Amino acid sequence: MEVISSLWGDRVVIDEVEVHISENGHGRAAIAKRPDGLFCIYVHWKWPVNALRQLNWRVGDDYAEEWQIDETPLDLLYQDHEPRPGIYGTLDDARSEVRNIFGMSPADDR
Repeated sequence: MEVISSLWGDRVVIDEVEVHISENGHGRAAIAKRPDGLFCIYVHWKWPVNALRQLNWRVGDDYAEEWQIDETPLDLLYQDHEPRPGIYGTLDDARSEVRNIFGMSPADDR
């Protein structure tokens, strides 16, 4: 569980229940339990190093191209990041939605 600031400056608790990684390792979908007991989904994507370089972006030696090896602290990962639209009553409903996110199916549990 991680306490962070939202876009509006509020303190928000991120309680990751499950994290799903896309097959290519570039997508990360976290199912989080909200304080009201319902679930929401946070999605993050990583760009391949070659794509970033083609955009003339600097890529540090410590850039992890895949989520399996990324060590970004959760407070930085969720800083100013809101969940996808949608609230899910059960974990199974949230899992089903993760499978429907473009690029996330099939997703590997981490």
